[in-house]
Amino acid sequence: MENLRQLLTYILLSLTITYSTVAQTKPTNFSNFQQKADSLQKMGKFELANQYFVKTNQQLYKAEKWARYLTNSKQIIINLLKLQKFDLCYETTLLLLQKVKPISYSTHHFRAFTYSILSFLSLSRNHIKKAIFYDKKALQLSLKHNNLKTLPSVYINLASSYRSIGAFELAESYLKKAMSLLKNSESRALYANAFNNLAIVYKDKKEYGKALYHAKQALNIRKSIYSNGHASIDNSFQLLGLIYRSSKNYEKALVYFHESLIYRKKKYNATHHLIASALFNKGKTYYHQKIYDQALKHYHKSLYIWQKYKQNTPVTNTYNAIASVYQNQLKTQEALKAYQKALCYNSKTFKDSNNVAATPGSSEYNNGRLFMESLRGKAAVLMAKGDAGSLEIALKTYQLCDELIQKFRQQYVRHQDKLMLAKISAEVYENALVTCYRLMRQQKNKEALYTQLAFHFSERNKASILREALQEANARFGLPQKLVDQEQDLKVNLAYYTKQLANAQARKDSVKVNRYQNKLFDLNQQHEQLTQTLEKNYPSYYQLKYKTALVNLKRIQQSLPAQALLVEYFTTPSQLYAFAVSKTQAKMLALPGGKSFHGIIKKYGRSIKTRKRAGDFAKASYKAYQTLMAPLEPYMANKTQIIVISDGKLLGVPFEPLISKKAPEMIAQFDGLDFMIKQYQFLYHYSANLMVQPMLRKQPAQRNDFLGMAPVFTKNSQGNTRDESANQPPQALPYTEKEIDKISDVFKQNGRHQIKSVLHTNATEQSFKTIGQQYKYIHLATHSVTNAQQPELAYIQFEPTPANKDSYNEGKLYANEIYALSLNADLVVLSSCESGSGKIERGEGMMGLNRSFLYAGARHVMYSLWKVKDRPTSEFMINFYKKLVVGKHSFSKALQLAKQEYIKTHPLKRPHDWAGFLIIGQL
Repeated sequence: MENLRQLLTYILLSLTITYSTVAQTKPTNFSNFQQKADSLQKMGKFELANQYFVKTNQQLYKAEKWARYLTNSKQIIINLLKLQKFDLCYETTLLLLQKVKPISYSTHHFRAFTYSILSFLSLSRNHIKKAIFYDKKALQLSLKHNNLKTLPSVYINLASSYRSIGAFELAESYLKKAMSLLKNSESRALYANAFNNLAIVYKDKKEYGKALYHAKQALNIRKSIYSNGHASIDNSFQLLGLIYRSSKNYEKALVYFHESLIYRKKKYNATHHLIASALFNKGKTYYHQKIYDQALKHYHKSLYIWQKYKQNTPVTNTYNAIASVYQNQLKTQEALKAYQKALCYNSKTFKDSNNVAATPGSSEYNNGRLFMESLRGKAAVLMAKGDAGSLEIALKTYQLCDELIQKFRQQYVRHQDKLMLAKISAEVYENALVTCYRLMRQQKNKEALYTQLAFHFSERNKASILREALQEANARFGLPQKLVDQEQDLKVNLAYYTKQLANAQARKDSVKVNRYQNKLFDLNQQHEQLTQTLEKNYPSYYQLKYKTALVNLKRIQQSLPAQALLVEYFTTPSQLYAFAVSKTQAKMLALPGGKSFHGIIKKYGRSIKTRKRAGDFAKASYKAYQTLMAPLEPYMANKTQIIVISDGKLLGVPFEPLISKKAPEMIAQFDGLDFMIKQYQFLYHYSANLMVQPMLRKQPAQRNDFLGMAPVFTKNSQGNTRDESANQPPQALPYTEKEIDKISDVFKQNGRHQIKSVLHTNATEQSFKTIGQQYKYIHLATHSVTNAQQPELAYIQFEPTPANKDSYNEGKLYANEIYALSLNADLVVLSSCESGSGKIERGEGMMGLNRSFLYAGARHVMYSLWKVKDRPTSEFMINFYKKLVVGKHSFSKALQLAKQEYIKTHPLKRPHDWAGFLIIGQL
């Protein structure tokens, strides 16, 4: 009520209409009001000062003295912020913004300032979209008027807004841009703020070394500006404490938090909000040390202060923290009560704090991150209780989490930010699936229902970013070609400059690194603006792009061939689950072995890649078969094809060399083993939804049969395998030329003459980009290099262009460049090393080169899991195409026959030589 009264006063005083005090005030009193306001301001009496600033502004507005009017208006807003009257400040800022619109004086500085304030206030209310809207308004003004002084502040504000929704990659790019503008400026305090904010982003990304470096840089700059005891230095101490706590250096964290708390208690009254935050941070450190009594003590003191401020976000955060303590103490009821209170404080309308079964809707929150934290915590407590009633509530809560995650996905633009969300989401989907399984065991009559729900959660946890990207590609299909071309050009340029940046970083060329970072920043801005335009002006594009519904289990079953069995795996730290799905039945199973399956899979994978004798390999393979496939044998009867949707560590192993019968220990030859490939053809994919999702692509006027490319590298030293060092010239691969020639002959001899062989110096990256989209079958026989740290920088090596023949920075087709291609291939064969291996991202899968070709438009991709030799690979590939073209078999059948023949003709050869090539693709 008090705030409403003050708001009304400010609005009335700010209006230019006749007001009683104005009527009584003579123009000669203008300077008196100004002097009084300035005097009160210096004394720190901000509320009284504002009253005189407003009175002064009434006269200034009439006299059209705009410069002073705008200065006073800024001070009114700043004073309201100092007084922590955020609601009043928000309304006053909006009012002042409206008042300056009609005046002819240049007001862009003031308007940019007000937009930044409105963004800050929106952020404090957790209205993130509104905050970003105002930030971008400020950015547009600053760019339009080339105002380099305000740009860094705007970038820092945008970074804060994006960080608050977990878009860390985007936040980082804005902060780096701000720092590049501030580096040589006089705004040292703002430069320190940029360092400070970047440290926070790195902390959130769990890059603690970088976080610590930037936080200390911020502290050093601040110490050079301010005297000891300044609030900015205290702020740095808090951040250093947070970083040390996050990196599990709890003792050091407590030193910084304790020093900060002493400072704050001296400077502020006992119920100041900064004391509350210091108490909370100490409490959370005690929580991580498992000193729960001290954690609760500090949390409750913090809560007492926050409740006085009536700010729901910190209250919500504190209740979540209190609940987490009770959860670890196994105090179930206390934990549930605290989580329920957190949900209430964070909700717009939901106030049922006593009924644990009650949960707010997926839009009923103020802070999405804290809402998710409350829901996850509540569901985990209920799941631990284990009874059917609690599990049902937990399941509903996880379904709500799923809805929330889909909303979060729409807020993220950068790939790395989406990966971060996938990791966070993985725990939700793991627990949700386990909840379904436990309910299925308790309620046998609802097995079909819980199997469908569990399958849904399993699919949500697989390749969500790739699925979304392909969905967006389909959504673009109906857009005007001009806009599609514009976006394609931006994607190509983004890929090109990302590649150039990587090369500059490798050479430690700081000038070019800075240049390319700035270029990428500008290109990303253009891409985001274009995306926003498309989403706003083309509703059908928006709806298709953000369509969150998955194809359900029944639809998947209908899509399966009668002779196929789909096996989808789901790994958790303690258990391996599998779905056995055919056209007529669907079953969920918990596979035997518990957490020991991790070791079994690791040993099996190692036995394929190392030179084990047949008996040793057979032992590891059969053990893996018993875990992975034996429980599924009842569902494999009369099936000829197995479609594998792997998960976790299973993504790095093939299923074809699993043996279904125990072999004699002294067996000498590999051809006598009962490999699964002898009975079944195999097809792989990242998810069942991707397998059945249609791919809409613009068809060229003519689609030719076969494109074979092999740089060969004959002038270089000869190598044995189709991999290379990233820093050395590629080794010669003489058998790749024969490979392309022989495969071309297979097509010719079967009446298919629309073929093209591109060899030696003609096999350049640019030639592939130019003609690749014209062919049904694409075969690349060359080197490829995986990159486990930065999967987007894995590459396929083509012949460098003449201008770059001595520099092998060119000729490398990077994964992120492949994403920007537009292919129409039914099959792309990557006849190279490790083209399907890479970093395994939790919740997303293997980040290999094969994945990028799927996105580029290939319906199927053949790839390798490990290093392959030149000559055997050449022979194997030629035989595969004979089965495919002459025998007219499907891709998976042709691969099965090629592997079977290799086993027969090479009885002593290890599975390593044939098992590494797999096919991923659509039904």
